[in-house]
Amino acid sequence: MRQALYLVVFLVFSTITLNAQFWNATDGPTLGTISLETNSKNHVFAGTDASSIHRSVDWGRTWTRLGTGLPNDGFDRPIRDISITATDEIYLIHQGNGIFKSVDNGDTWQSVNTGLSNPSGIVTVHAKAMPNGQTQVFIGSDGTAAKSFISDNSGATWTEVPLPSVQKTALYETFISPNSDKLIVSIGYNKGIFRSKNRGVTWRRIDSDSNGQGIPGGSESDDNYKSIRANKLGHIFVGRNALEASTVAKNAVIMRSTNDGETYEYLTNGWEELTPEIRTNNKVNGIAFGLGSDVYATTQKEGTYFSSNNGDNWSRLTDGLPDNGATAAIAATPNNHIFSAPLGFYNVFVHLDPANSVDNLPEIIKPTVTASPNPASDVVTIAFDLQQGGAVRAEVFSMQGNSVVEDFVREFVAGPQVINFTTSALPPGVYVWRLTTGGTVRSGRVIVAR
Repeated sequence: MRQALYLVVFLVFSTITLNAQFWNATDGPTLGTISLETNSKNHVFAGTDASSIHRSVDWGRTWTRLGTGLPNDGFDRPIRDISITATDEIYLIHQGNGIFKSVDNGDTWQSVNTGLSNPSGIVTVHAKAMPNGQTQVFIGSDGTAAKSFISDNSGATWTEVPLPSVQKTALYETFISPNSDKLIVSIGYNKGIFRSKNRGVTWRRIDSDSNGQGIPGGSESDDNYKSIRANKLGHIFVGRNALEASTVAKNAVIMRSTNDGETYEYLTNGWEELTPEIRTNNKVNGIAFGLGSDVYATTQKEGTYFSSNNGDNWSRLTDGLPDNGATAAIAATPNNHIFSAPLGFYNVFVHLDPANSVDNLPEIIKPTVTASPNPASDVVTIAFDLQQGGAVRAEVFSMQGNSVVEDFVREFVAGPQVINFTTSALPPGVYVWRLTTGGTVRSGRVIVAR
């Protein structure tokens, strides 16, 4: 049972007993989502198997189908891939019809296929906003005749990028480094990841060293990589498929490069090996980044993994997902709401960050709010400043969204104020605190350490 509050200014913690599930179903889309992305406005875009692209501006409560400008209004074709730039230009692959873009938040779409030799075969897109105001777009087509193209002007014109001279049976990903103009491609099956510094004139295989040795050692020559993403620090994260021949990790796993792809390290701490029967053909279908050092990775056979320290340690987050938690895609909004697309004809699922789940109204609590010390082992003080007096609600949650105290509410006068709480009864870990008054919300995290 959660402990009641006995003192006006002290929040007394007890052990977590509210077993709220991590994931909860949203109200759509209903036709099997296979691609997910978010923009700077915290809007979510979901591409389905056969019913165009859908947008939610209210964290999944409602969804709007967006098809104006797409062939057949977007019906009957999967939305294979979505990429959204920092300036909110949206690019999508409408399978069999090529690449389309939107500059009005998805309300209308226009084809940018002019000059492409086989737009119907395009399967992957990655777009990057450039300092000159243009958008660089890197796309690739599938199959033994796979090709890739790049545009430096938002898809107005295209230039072919010669691919590595290896036998190609699939092209999983095209990717532009966030740190440079280097291009990265993932070629399947069993061909690896390649990087070019000169737009395809030469390529270097970057999932093995110059002697052909895998990373960090031993032959990994038949690796398959389906997902490539980069966080705000420019660290590149790669999802490697399950590989029985691996001497490092036979299950699907995440690899990370902190030097623009020069070297990689396996992030295996917390990833389960599973039995050979279960892990066979397991894939990392998506990677997303939350606030701070939070990383999420979805898998085809065992749900979602979460890391709060940039991938160094992982734990599984499947509570609330249907079936065994198998997922097709994942995305995170800037305000840290996480969206997951279970495999099959399920609606998109969401985890609302408890610290950011209240719409912001006029700011009554001034922006500067501090919690110290952090990390803490005993008492934490939250210092805040009110523009006007009123009732302030203080709440504390686990990272799974569970409330760990009875809500604390007290009337405060305008000016500097503090609330103190003790962490003595809390297990070590990361916790979220939230202050709310008059519609204004301030929140943060505190680490409990012993």
